[in-house]
Amino acid sequence: MQENRTKSKTSYWNLAIFLLVILIIVAGAYYFWISSEKKSQEITGANESIVISTNNNKNLNTNVATLKNYKNTSYNFQLDHPSDWSVDETTTGEGENQIFTVSFAKDNKSVSVSIMAESMEGIVKNSININSEETITINNLKATKLEGGDAKDGSPVSIVLITKNSKLFIIKGNGQEFEELVDSFELNN
Repeated sequence: MQENRTKSKTSYWNLAIFLLVILIIVAGAYYFWISSEKKSQEITGANESIVISTNNNKNLNTNVATLKNYKNTSYNFQLDHPSDWSVDETTTGEGENQIFTVSFAKDNKSVSVSIMAESMEGIVKNSININSEETITINNLKATKLEGGDAKDGSPVSIVLITKNSKLFIIKGNGQEFEELVDSFELNN
């Protein structure tokens, strides 16, 4: 009889341990599911905020969750760029010849924004063998878009020119990333 009680207690503990292991597995799976659902909602929320903030209603092809906002308070502009791209700011020249440039780059892709005196527009246009020129609107800003080949090496290049307060804003690059950065460009008051 003692032997039956021992077997009964052993069976009870085996069953209790088995049920505890099942409970831990179910709780872990539930926690993982809830965590995944929350991350999915955060990413969806990020997509919605970016779509709303682009006035021309284009969805950015770049993974929205990896975008970072660059804001320059000296020249009052901002734009979104992939967060894994490097950002490099340089200033050359003085007075009317001063040029500020911020470059965004990764691997063989790059986009730059330069700010200079409005009077330097001719020099900028001479840096490209223009194939097409059109007037466009970016977030309620009138702009000129030039398409062509770089005057130095002939490589394809796009340039967007925006004039405000005697300053010329030049966005230069090519490809889908260039278009997406241009679409997010904003001048602040």
